[in-house]
Amino acid sequence: MPPKQPRFRPNLEEPCICGARKALKDCCLQFDGSIYKERASICPPGSVTGYSHPGCYLSFTEDCDEKLTGEHLSHGIFRQIGQNINVTGWPGLKPGEVKSIGITRLTSKILCKRHNSGFSKVDTTASRFFEMLTDVNIDLATSSLSRRKRFYLLNGEDLEMWAAKVLLGLLYSQPKSSALHGYTVDSDIMRTLIMARRLPPACGLYLGTALGDKVTYNHKELMVGTITEPNRRRLLGLTFRIESVPFDFWMDNSRVNFAAEIRNKLYRPSPITFEGRGRSHTIFLSWPADPTRVGMVFTLNQGIRKWGRAVRRNQHELGR
Repeated sequence: MPPKQPRFRPNLEEPCICGARKALKDCCLQFDGSIYKERASICPPGSVTGYSHPGCYLSFTEDCDEKLTGEHLSHGIFRQIGQNINVTGWPGLKPGEVKSIGITRLTSKILCKRHNSGFSKVDTTASRFFEMLTDVNIDLATSSLSRRKRFYLLNGEDLEMWAAKVLLGLLYSQPKSSALHGYTVDSDIMRTLIMARRLPPACGLYLGTALGDKVTYNHKELMVGTITEPNRRRLLGLTFRIESVPFDFWMDNSRVNFAAEIRNKLYRPSPITFEGRGRSHTIFLSWPADPTRVGMVFTLNQGIRKWGRAVRRNQHELGR
């Protein structure tokens, strides 16, 4: 899995890789030749209400309505994976221990309807990312004569905002009996992130794998965990695996030495390429201008080939 720049580029005359019907050259292509998709707004629709709902954890924005909803995690992903997700890294769990919990345990009325609506576009970005990774793995695991190189484009800051929403949802939905009860997040960091879309230095999304690591593929996998500072009972970030691709999201840089993170992981990676069987899929993540941007290439291994053979057998049996 060597980090490198993309060996292929999308055709500027074809429909934009963000999913729009316009040609790439007329859509997400920038003047300097880079490809950038604008980040989505998280502002609730319409005029600011001036109302703070006491049950909404974003009440400090003074832009709530009077109805609370329970959709604080990404239901678009949940519809794809079923009724349970795996969690790890929670207080009370042993290092490396994984626990499966039902989706209903992660659904609490902690956001008003307006703020849930405001987050809908970043939820859609996370769901699309999950779908892309699923389709990529299915394509590379199955035999085909096609050698077409495929490209996709998402905004990386939208994925970070989704991760922040998941982290805050985990925090504010915990009952008093939970090991997470009593943990806090830095209120100033949270306010700056929501109001100004700005994170502390070195915080954000990291691709949680290093050069030469082997990643075991688990179909339609979503695993989430917390990064905590137990001494101060403080939540610093989130770990998650989507379709077996590991990420860390840091929201708080307090007392954190990021030297090891930056040395062993890719900060705000782009592009992420998956190759095998003469085919390739490249996902570009848009970030603010940074000349040091580096991507990662994942290559097909025997494990996913074995899974692909099982897929083909199932397809054959269904076709009888």
